[in-house]
Amino acid sequence: MLFLTLFLFFLPGIGSGQLIQNLAELRNIEGTWTLIAAEFNERTIPEKEIAGTKLVISADKIVFVENGKKELTGRIVLRPDQSPKWLDVRVGSGVNEGQWSLGIYQLKGDTMMLCQRAPMRARPREFSSKEMTSLLVLKKQK
Repeated sequence: MLFLTLFLFFLPGIGSGQLIQNLAELRNIEGTWTLIAAEFNERTIPEKEIAGTKLVISADKIVFVENGKKELTGRIVLRPDQSPKWLDVRVGSGVNEGQWSLGIYQLKGDTMMLCQRAPMRARPREFSSKEMTSLLVLKKQK
């Protein structure tokens, strides 16, 4: 497992210090996250529509679950050295399979804010839901 994680996070241009930072950050975000608020294209998604939605992160894998059913899968690449921090997803299922969705994230205790752009679009520069962008607020399950 450690070898696989090291291999997956050893990207060109990243030194050993950055690799250690990536692994430490990965440990912080691994787990199951419950969606508590969401916006898309500057529209707030009603609570009843997001109820039961979870995000599961394990090693480099990410799974979106709605009401106990796996909806989307992917692989993530973290860049916690960027400001704001980057979380990119290579979509593993659905109509956008194989495409990259570029995003930014922020961790504060057991809360994560994730701002993710639709595949094939530029990375968001701020935490907003403008221009085909999702803004998610998630709470880590204990």
